[in-house]
Amino acid sequence: MSAQNTLFRELEDALSSGSAERREKTLRRVTDLFVFGSSHFSGDHIAVFDGVFSHLVADIEQSARAALSHRLAALPNAPPKLMRKLAFDDAIEVAGPVLTQSEQLDNVSLVENAKTKSQPHLLAITKRKSLAETVTDKNAPLVFACNGEECWKSYKAATWAIAEGYKTVYWFRGGLPEWRSRRFPID
Repeated sequence: MSAQNTLFRELEDALSSGSAERREKTLRRVTDLFVFGSSHFSGDHIAVFDGVFSHLVADIEQSARAALSHRLAALPNAPPKLMRKLAFDDAIEVAGPVLTQSEQLDNVSLVENAKTKSQPHLLAITKRKSLAETVTDKNAPLVFACNGEECWKSYKAATWAIAEGYKTVYWFRGGLPEWRSRRFPID
């Protein structure tokens, strides 16, 4: 039996009834296959990989999703649906590499991510090589807050935003707990 047939059989087993551990192993093998051949794949090939990856990442550990994100984020023809899924992952360890590097994210997705995800997600977006003006409206008000007074990540993010030329930057020292206690809106 050829290596290709073995991989296809393993893939079918992992997708239909495999354990999380088996899915992770298969994910690593499929990732290797994609990375090493990606420059030669057609749009149809990439669409097939997109579907396979979507099934494999459905129930795997955060560390495996993060490893996948690191391996695929910089590839110019990475599977677009997978890149979006990883970019919107709640764990910044997963989303960060994609938000910073992936060419597969359009401006609409970046703006949506910036509006709906965490401050570390927003910071990752700001580290991209370039951003369209629709993503970087430097006159739009920015409010930075953490999960309490002990956290200084929001302060650092606010300081960075000011240094980058954002005009209306607010840092809420009390963090989200105080924000909620004052019944301020959360978008």
